[in-house]
Amino acid sequence: MNRLYRQATRYYNGNGVAKDWHKSFRLMTKAAEAGDRDAVYALGTKYDYGIGTRKNRRRAFELYKQAASAGQRDAVYAMGIFLSEGLGTKKNRTEAFRWFKRASSLGVPEAFHALGRSYLHGEGIKKNANLGFKLEMTAARRGIADAQFAVGYCLNRGVGARLNPKEALGWYKRAARQGHKEAAYNVAYLYEAGRGIRTNLSAARRWYRTAARLGDANAQDALNRLKDR
Repeated sequence: MNRLYRQATRYYNGNGVAKDWHKSFRLMTKAAEAGDRDAVYALGTKYDYGIGTRKNRRRAFELYKQAASAGQRDAVYAMGIFLSEGLGTKKNRTEAFRWFKRASSLGVPEAFHALGRSYLHGEGIKKNANLGFKLEMTAARRGIADAQFAVGYCLNRGVGARLNPKEALGWYKRAARQGHKEAAYNVAYLYEAGRGIRTNLSAARRWYRTAARLGDANAQDALNRLKDR
């Protein structure tokens, strides 16, 4: 990690200096030009999110590709995201799958979720629910909230795994405690419906309130429905 990269990071975070995203951008540009792969990736994120410069997804993609080619693991994962969603480049989920697979081999936890989703939905690869569930479980155990939600969904619906609403509830709770609003709603619904567990309307209301606080659009309607129960 070179001196310019460290200085750019200091100005971005405001560590010991006044926070200045524009100065951080200029310093990171110089660090990237010096060939630092982490700086190239970081510069890509600035174009990606419009930090210290105007948002430019096409330029972000170019920088992610440059950093990924040099083995920067977060850039490898970002390539998968951009190709999967068609950000700054033409959508190509088959190519995205290859990048996600490479990112997983580099130990990026989110990449296992991306691969799991690809197999579950047949995006860029032939659908394989069993393998998709296993990959989602790998990511879930590494703390990825979206994967924890996906594991809960699979167990609750019997997709790629044996139907087990009680175990699904536990995974939904894990995701909800990380701020996943749909997971919080599903916890509440399982308590309301008594699906695989004993009906508990008090717990259902509590979790619907949590889902509402997290921004779930259907949670307040559910609370209204339970008013007279």
